[in-house]
Amino acid sequence: SLTSTGIARLELDDDGAVTGSRTEVVKGDPLPKDAPWDDRADRVRRYALDVCDALLPILGRRPPDLLVVEGPSFGSNRPGASELHGLRWRVYSTLARHGATLVEVAPKTLKLYATFDGGAGKPLVVQAIRRHYGHLFDLPLLKADGLEDVADATGLVAMGARSIGHPIELDHPVRIRAMRSPRWVTLRGRLTCP
Repeated sequence: SLTSTGIARLELDDDGAVTGSRTEVVKGDPLPKDAPWDDRADRVRRYALDVCDALLPILGRRPPDLLVVEGPSFGSNRPGASELHGLRWRVYSTLARHGATLVEVAPKTLKLYATFDGGAGKPLVVQAIRRHYGHLFDLPLLKADGLEDVADATGLVAMGARSIGHPIELDHPVRIRAMRSPRWVTLRGRLTCP
């Protein structure tokens, strides 16, 4: 969103064993709905820099094999939707300049993977993420602390791990079906996708 972005990171060894995990929340500045366009544009610019600053240490020494991001909700006509698209492309262009391999996952696909229901609400997503990945990732306790955004990011990390052949949870037919939707990529000579 324009006010909170969740980031989750998973490190695996060559055998697929988890060697580290981390979550983080980047907070943006709320603006009044009637804020002038120049204030809104400045917020997008500043927030994109903050998100990229949080990601650059990950991209530093050795870029990650894969970055999985939640794609846009095209059916959404909520206020700020166009600004959110602008933010997304500012961040994507920075990631591209750093050679990141990026895969976008639609919001409904992420919900399907996490909860087995593509129309699940945020509370159900959070509950499922806590149940399946709470032993690996520190999740904030409150929505105000970015709980929902970190939960989404954690689900995306799980999908990414599965895509490279190292699932961090049990197989389930609905998870396998959800993995068919994103356009997975080739990494180091191997096609990623279950």
